[in-house]
Amino acid sequence: MRGVKDGRLKVHTGYFMKFGLGLIVATLFLALTSPSLAQTTILSGTVKDPQDMVVPGVEVTLVHKGTGAERVTISDDAGNYQFTQVTPGTYQVRAELSGFKSVIVDDVRLFVDTPASLDLKFTDIGEVSETVVVTAEQLLNKVDASIGNPFNEIQIRQLPIESRNVVDLLKLQPGVTLDGYVAGARSDQSNLTLDGIDVNEQQTGEAFHSVIRVTPDSIQEFRVTTSNPNANQGRSAGAQVSLVTRSGSNDLHGSAIWFHRNTVTTANDFFNNRVTGDPDLDGKPGIARPRLIRNLYGGSLGGPIAKDKVFFFFNYEGRKDRKESSVIRVVPLAHLGQGSIKYVNTSGEMVTLTQQEINALFPVGINPIAMQALGDAASRYPANDDGEGDGINTGGFRFNAPLPLDWNVYTAKFDFNLSDKHQFFIRGNYQWDNEASTERWLPDTPQPTMWNHPIGLAASHTWAATPQFLNTFRYGLTRQAFSSQGDSGSNAIYFREVFEPLDFTRTLSRTTPVHNFVDDVSWIKGNHSVQFGTNLRFVRNQRQSFANSYDVGVTNFSWYEQSGAVLVQPISDLAESSDRPFRRAMAALIGRLNDYSYNFNFDADGNLLPPGTPSSREFGTEEYEFYFQDTWKVVPSLTLTYGLRWGVNTPVYETTGFQVKPTVSLGEFFKRRQAAAAQGQSLAEEIKVDVAGPHYNKPGWYETDWNNFAPRISAAWNPSADDGFLRVLLGSKGQTIIRGGYGMMYDRIGSALAVFFDLNNTLGFSSSEDLPANFYNITNRPAPLFTGYDMNLRGLPGVSEPDKLVFPLSKPADNARRIESTLDDTLVSPVNHVWNVSWGRELPGGLFVEASYIGRRGRNLMAQRDIMAINNLVDPKSGMDWYTAGTQLAKLYENDTPIENVPAIPYFENLFPDRSGLIELSQILYGTDWFTYAGPLNATQQIYALVTDFNGPDWTYLQHMLQNWANPIVPYPYYHPQYGTLNTWSTVASSDYHGFTLSARERYKDHLTVDFNYTWSKSMDNASGLQNAAAFAAGYILNPHRPDDSRSVSDFDVRHMINANWLWAVPFGKNRPFLSGMNPWAEAILGGWEFNGIFRWNSGLPNTSNPFDAGYWATNWNVAAAGTRIRHLESSPTKSGDHPNLFADKTYAYQSYRNAYPGETGDRNVLRLDGYVALDFGLGKKFRIPNTENHTLTFRWEVFNATNTQRLGDALSWYGLGYKPYEGEPSPDFGNITNIQGSPRVMQFGLRYDF
Repeated sequence: MRGVKDGRLKVHTGYFMKFGLGLIVATLFLALTSPSLAQTTILSGTVKDPQDMVVPGVEVTLVHKGTGAERVTISDDAGNYQFTQVTPGTYQVRAELSGFKSVIVDDVRLFVDTPASLDLKFTDIGEVSETVVVTAEQLLNKVDASIGNPFNEIQIRQLPIESRNVVDLLKLQPGVTLDGYVAGARSDQSNLTLDGIDVNEQQTGEAFHSVIRVTPDSIQEFRVTTSNPNANQGRSAGAQVSLVTRSGSNDLHGSAIWFHRNTVTTANDFFNNRVTGDPDLDGKPGIARPRLIRNLYGGSLGGPIAKDKVFFFFNYEGRKDRKESSVIRVVPLAHLGQGSIKYVNTSGEMVTLTQQEINALFPVGINPIAMQALGDAASRYPANDDGEGDGINTGGFRFNAPLPLDWNVYTAKFDFNLSDKHQFFIRGNYQWDNEASTERWLPDTPQPTMWNHPIGLAASHTWAATPQFLNTFRYGLTRQAFSSQGDSGSNAIYFREVFEPLDFTRTLSRTTPVHNFVDDVSWIKGNHSVQFGTNLRFVRNQRQSFANSYDVGVTNFSWYEQSGAVLVQPISDLAESSDRPFRRAMAALIGRLNDYSYNFNFDADGNLLPPGTPSSREFGTEEYEFYFQDTWKVVPSLTLTYGLRWGVNTPVYETTGFQVKPTVSLGEFFKRRQAAAAQGQSLAEEIKVDVAGPHYNKPGWYETDWNNFAPRISAAWNPSADDGFLRVLLGSKGQTIIRGGYGMMYDRIGSALAVFFDLNNTLGFSSSEDLPANFYNITNRPAPLFTGYDMNLRGLPGVSEPDKLVFPLSKPADNARRIESTLDDTLVSPVNHVWNVSWGRELPGGLFVEASYIGRRGRNLMAQRDIMAINNLVDPKSGMDWYTAGTQLAKLYENDTPIENVPAIPYFENLFPDRSGLIELSQILYGTDWFTYAGPLNATQQIYALVTDFNGPDWTYLQHMLQNWANPIVPYPYYHPQYGTLNTWSTVASSDYHGFTLSARERYKDHLTVDFNYTWSKSMDNASGLQNAAAFAAGYILNPHRPDDSRSVSDFDVRHMINANWLWAVPFGKNRPFLSGMNPWAEAILGGWEFNGIFRWNSGLPNTSNPFDAGYWATNWNVAAAGTRIRHLESSPTKSGDHPNLFADKTYAYQSYRNAYPGETGDRNVLRLDGYVALDFGLGKKFRIPNTENHTLTFRWEVFNATNTQRLGDALSWYGLGYKPYEGEPSPDFGNITNIQGSPRVMQFGLRYDF
């Protein structure tokens, strides 16, 4: 931990709660004596006279055009004026000084979190009562270096947004990927606020996901700051997203909407069309297009309750979907259910083993109940798509799965202009949604559902004590609440990679209230605008989960002895391409549950609860942030903004006593274990867990990080020239903007880690007991028979139920290779260094162009790693480590070296002088000493024989055998005696991002709005995972001893992106440039048309499903390493051939790899998927209602993915390698792609009534 010695500083939650309550009291006191606003902006400028001399003492008035609210300030000695904490909206700015005609700038549009500059100039001498009206020009950010564009309510309302989800527009910003990664930041680190109040998903941190759904008609505008926010923004290091709810005004306005989608105007999925036969019996080949019936409806109303004083706004939006989605599942082929297995032999011929032949080859024989279950599955779900399955014994079953949806969301807001100095608003949101949470697993299995019912409240009070001193206070409650109903309430029993009868999703209910207190103070002093404030969040995560309430039983081919090699040993002519297909099918037909685990839940007193009982937890954290910043207008053309933000978060804790942690610091343990292995020693210290956290007045899961100081600095310079080349280059009147800045920001560690630990830790109040790998074989130690999907697993050999919990607890040191997860207590706050430089230029006709360079350097980022990673033990005599010796052995084996030609490798000779245990093992297994068949063998040869004749090139299993049977001179040389793998989250990852963006914004009168941006970027890291990732999933560093082996382009790296959106009022008809005087009939036909659209193109993402090794686990006990290319290879996604594939020539691709050597991670993110492209557009016709003022009816036709471009996606059915892929043939499903990116073309029709 940076700057804090372990054990020196231990602050518990009680202290934080007292500290937090004190801050709340102080904040409330300040709020009652000062003002508060929602998310705001700044307007500043300089006042000059007709001779361009600065004018002090000018009264500048800012008037909100909707509500009439006024603010007044006086220009200083340098002629500068400034309004801080201004509510976004449309304003009139008025400058008054005796001796000059007043200057009025009308329709000044101020956007949230977008500082604007507006210089005012007196042009005529005269009376104050006389006025000169000036039309507002495009206002640009000439104050700081923050990057990001605002979207106003017209864009929000009129752009064709799929699902009318406002946050989808955030992905149109430069540097933002479709998945929500922003300028190299992790997608779970964006910060969303609605009216200044936190609306983030506190556990999963989903990208651009607001707990409160915001609809286009409820939002006035928003801005996403993609890089370099000022010190007044924080919480996390990703994008800062500010949304503002609409308010009522002095005029009564309202709207009503209805949009409809229908199956007849949608296109079918590419993979549905290519299905053979007529599986849905509709008389047409393939599977019919998924059903889509959607009706979206709602309305809004806003206006005055008391003119200039009290205003209201209300919005409702509902949506009903009766739609389907195309899905594909793996199913057994018919012959498997009849007791026969097929494979390809070494001559390339298809061979069928009958039931009788299988029973003769395998002593355990076929389980008739398993065969019947497989036959029933093959009959009920006949394979119809070769996109899944191996095409030999398994296939794919594709069908359209229903996804019903019913949404309702309500928004209400009341604004009060209490006086010239006091303003107040209150906003409420309520949501009531019922929908399918995911596709049902098979057509006749239960439908997982979700009931989502969050609420949101916000209140804000504003006090303008003086024109120079303002305060913003707000309080908010965002309460997320949902219940997700799973598809199973019984044990998960299935045939691995052959058939799963259910998805085995489990029921989960969660309520997450967040109390948010925010206070911001602004003080203008001369050329300085000082801001300081605080943001306090009190988070609780109350959850009831059935995730660990049922047991698991699997027919797992890789869990048998010798990592499953015993399943193929009787087959002498098995082709490499059929190795895994044969193993999975044989394990299923044998039908014995050789891999099972028990899940246990306990009450707070440690008593074991019955199976099927959920776990109930409440996690909590408190977050305290403070900031100070100063905006200094050095000269009229140069502004510096600098500040400091500091935050401290209590480590997430469990409030009711269900918290445990390891008694050993695992991060430190890993370092000590590494150091010991480098000296030829082992560290086998016992790992225990004990109760922890504030409930027991003990340390929590990790220490508080007090060092989150985040400085920010930026500069904005507006150079100009009077003549010559520089005038052409820079323009005049500050038309060029050069901005740059640097900032430090910290990622937020959310409650996902606590939930991860609670669900995956196998010791504690929710725990599990797993059967170790290789426990069963298919001869004298057969596994229990599968007797049905409803069978009771308790009482099976090798696993037992625990007694009452008595802490501390530990797993036995029995050399069982347990695969488990825990949490590292050496976590620190992940830090991001962000910098950018930009050059912008105003051009004639309302065009603004900006080019920017953005950099990001992330360190101490979150990643998963194996704390018990297999030791890279060094032989002290020779200095050789395991990776070197093992690789030499692997190359000898790879080259089919005869055993008599295997040279002595010092590593093995020195560490394993006594191998009598191996001879004993041989006699146990085979009744003979098979090591002596070639004469006396040295240590290296004897170990080599273990590979060639028994183990195969499973290098981690070889280490297991050497530790258990080869009598090493070092006890426990490779594995910790309690664990094979102990996965943790740690702050050990790093990343680097560099990007260039080019943006163009056109605002031509009221007729045309165009935003265009291009991004060229590269992101590199050694882990790209998010905090809500599953164990061993994305973000897993396979070899933590050599973490830089995983360094490559990030999972989310997109090299090129183009975004464009536009609103075009076709220039014909009333109040438009052409044919404005048409008669009513012509106007009804030709006038009032609007054409709007969104276009996006990006190059392909990395293919994160890298080809993995032949099931030999070269480096990690649980996770197979990726293959390594031996020649140049690029992906070439293609729809031609037998099946859409990542490669045009999959044989060439397959033969371009070798398997990983010991210690290797293999390739990561080398290949690319197909790029993405989509064009959405909307065509609208506005009709004016006769005999009314400002009443219109608009018809809209919107098309999403108008070109019906269906690029291949990222779902690969199989990507495994054989033993020597460079000499072999791929399996039929190698590299097959089974999905598309995005969705097929969809049309939507709508009506909108406005008044």
